[in-house]
Amino acid sequence: MPGSIAAVGGPLSDPHLREASWLELDRDAVNIASTGPPIWRWTVPLRRSGLVVEAYRGTFDEHRESQDAVLVMEYPDRLILAVADGATPTHRTPNIGDIDGAQYAAFAVLEQIRAAPPDAHLGRVLHTVNCILLDRFGHGRHADLHPRDRPQAAVVAASIRLSSEGGLDHVQLARAADCEAWVRRRSAWSLETSTPMLTEGPRLALARWDDANPDAPYEERIAHEHGLVGDRSRWNVTALGRFDRAKIESLDVAGELDELVLVTDGADCARFAAAPPSSARGWLAGLRQSEAARYPDAGRHADVAMLHVAKGRRSSGPG
Repeated sequence: MPGSIAAVGGPLSDPHLREASWLELDRDAVNIASTGPPIWRWTVPLRRSGLVVEAYRGTFDEHRESQDAVLVMEYPDRLILAVADGATPTHRTPNIGDIDGAQYAAFAVLEQIRAAPPDAHLGRVLHTVNCILLDRFGHGRHADLHPRDRPQAAVVAASIRLSSEGGLDHVQLARAADCEAWVRRRSAWSLETSTPMLTEGPRLALARWDDANPDAPYEERIAHEHGLVGDRSRWNVTALGRFDRAKIESLDVAGELDELVLVTDGADCARFAAAPPSSARGWLAGLRQSEAARYPDAGRHADVAMLHVAKGRRSSGPG
């Protein structure tokens, strides 16, 4: 049985999605940003009662669309969710029609998840996306592109099996690069996707360079990154579209959950060591203010996309 689909972040090709597409429900979007460009919040309409799904999406850069995107698919026995983060293009990353390479890669990830059977193993789906992106933008087609120049995306996807009572019974996760999945059981939050994107040496070296060069232009940072993390061996989990063989993190989260959060790195979860903050709305609304203080010249930017699913009405947690 086909699922109903909601998508934010760009066109998906199935003509039957128009009625369910969040792009047709802009009147239901709420701007929660305290300053700067909007962060939009949607409440996703589900057929199944007892579950609440909220989506958040925004960008720090008022001159362009967000390069992050989200997908929600509802089936009778499960939910399939994903957040995708298009890697910020370099000056050599190709555009595809009117879409930049980052947006294209993020949409391509969601399209393949959408097109896969509902019981498909998400890790294998992400490997398929990597092959598709490399077939179009890899060395065989664009020998002049450095791996960092290729359209590529980070993603975390979840297939959530629903119990007969409508609870979140079991979660299959798949992750590429630095998106995150958090779960709450009772009052305790845990980061399930805890594998660092880079191995320790390159990760620390890149962090030291960023700390020492806070005002460096983005392309200068990319040039430094080329030499530091250009080899696949320096990665634990790779972006899709970067290397011929992707490194994917796949895991199962057993047992019933109270809440699940999927989020891109633009939400800056690393600042919250124990768990996501207590209110997603307050957290994301304040995010722009903290970004403005850290990067006053807007020389860097962070897009954000987040999905939050919970049983019933939330009393606490990242929603």
